[in-house]
Amino acid sequence: MAAPVLKDHPSVLAALPFSSFRVAGFRGLRDLQIPELGRVNLVVGMNNAGKSSLLEAIHLYAGGAIPARIRSLLITREEISDDHGSSVELDALDAALGRLFHVTGGSRISRIALGPVGDRRSELTIDRGWATTYAEGDSVATRFSPALSDDLHADSERALEVRLGETRARVIPDRRLLGRVTFDAAVMLRHPANFVHANGLSNDAVANYWDRVALTDEEDLVIAALRIIAPGVERISVIGDGDGLAQRRVMVRVRGQDSPVPLRMMGDGMNRLFGISLALAISRDGILLVDEIENGIHYSVQAEMWGLILRAATLLNVQVFATTHSWDCIRAFAAATAGADHTGSMLYRLDTRIKGEVRAVRYTADEVAIAAEQQIEVR
Repeated sequence: MAAPVLKDHPSVLAALPFSSFRVAGFRGLRDLQIPELGRVNLVVGMNNAGKSSLLEAIHLYAGGAIPARIRSLLITREEISDDHGSSVELDALDAALGRLFHVTGGSRISRIALGPVGDRRSELTIDRGWATTYAEGDSVATRFSPALSDDLHADSERALEVRLGETRARVIPDRRLLGRVTFDAAVMLRHPANFVHANGLSNDAVANYWDRVALTDEEDLVIAALRIIAPGVERISVIGDGDGLAQRRVMVRVRGQDSPVPLRMMGDGMNRLFGISLALAISRDGILLVDEIENGIHYSVQAEMWGLILRAATLLNVQVFATTHSWDCIRAFAAATAGADHTGSMLYRLDTRIKGEVRAVRYTADEVAIAAEQQIEVR
């Protein structure tokens, strides 16, 4: 039996953040419903099936669709630039925000709905329209309309309206997404969530996450992850001054080496595992999202990677969502989840049907194992 990655705490695990999830009107997903979710969920499917969009939708919902998260979503897709000035033209931003909404029958849906299946009280909706500021007594108020009508003033501007259940709606004018967006203290934050994209964590995120993990029990998780590829890893340090890795470097002490070596010299797999384990380590009682989890990681160590994720997710009470289109990754997931200890792990395939409709097809642990053994296509 593998040694525990972290110290096991006697506290009872809280309920998972999501027991189900629905995405409606978001990007290529008109109405995708996943009626049951587990602690670790692997989503597979062909290219452009909507796997990344599903992760984005979960991340957006978990953060209450705050401006900073919307902006980050657009930057990650390179729909707008990561420029803290105001150089992004409003027309370009308008087009980028418009692409968040699903197109059906040649027309664009104007509402996104996210949340648990069948639970309208917890549903988060995002509408696209126009905002007008006007005087109301001694104060200033904002009115939102889904269409530009005659009674709106000439100074009306494009905006999003965000509402969670029956709570008061928040209006986000497009201009709030230009320049630096700070964290809003009045957000409708649902769950802490961390996202590892297909190309890895940003330099700033690595530095920030490491500062939260260093000298804690969770540091053991990161070291254990690197030992999957390099068993001789003994210690890790992020050295240098400044907040970002432009000024700081990840150094690794390896048994038998005269001096520490930069992590970047140890290959893509080491860097990928470092980022995934680092994000997992800071996600206690929250959510971890990993897009194309297999990137850079050799197939021979992927079962061990999944074993580490499964153990750590249980000990840290993290709900994990990952995507892949790799058959080796699916096979490794099947091997790691075999047995009674991981019955809460699930695999879903996003299946594109006639007219572009996407549905989620669930595979049980036994079905995944049979598919892996007989090489039945489930991607």
